[in-house]
Amino acid sequence: MIKRIGILLFAVILVAFFSGCVKEMTADQIVQNMKEKQGSIKDFSATMTFTMSFLGQNMTAKAKIMNKMPDKTRIEYLEPSEAAGQVVLSDGARIWTYDPKTKTAAKEEIQKTGMDFSRVTWTL
Repeated sequence: MIKRIGILLFAVILVAFFSGCVKEMTADQIVQNMKEKQGSIKDFSATMTFTMSFLGQNMTAKAKIMNKMPDKTRIEYLEPSEAAGQVVLSDGARIWTYDPKTKTAAKEEIQKTGMDFSRVTWTL
C-alpha cells in the first residue's frame, strides 16, 4: 500500500511539473502517460504531508519517503511531534518499525489483505 501511495504521489508531482511544458492533454491521456512511465521508475524520494481518516478521527503527518523499485520502502516521520523520528522499512514481504523515543523495534510479515483502496481520495 505504501508503495502504491508513493508511486501515485510521484506520478502526480511529475504530471504537475510537466503540465506547463506540454500541450493540453485530456485526463485519459494523462493517465495513459502515467501508466507508461510508471514501469521505468527505478527509485524516488519525497517529503509528503498527508491526512489520514480512521474511525472518524483525522491525523495529519509529514514524512520523508524513499522508494527503490520494485519493493523497498523507507518512511521517516517528521511530524507530528509524537511520531517524529519513527522509521518504517519494508522489503515487500516484511515491515520493520523503529521508535527512537521508546527504543523499540518490531518486525511483521505483510499479509495480503485484499483491501480495496479504490475509494482513496487525494487532496493536493
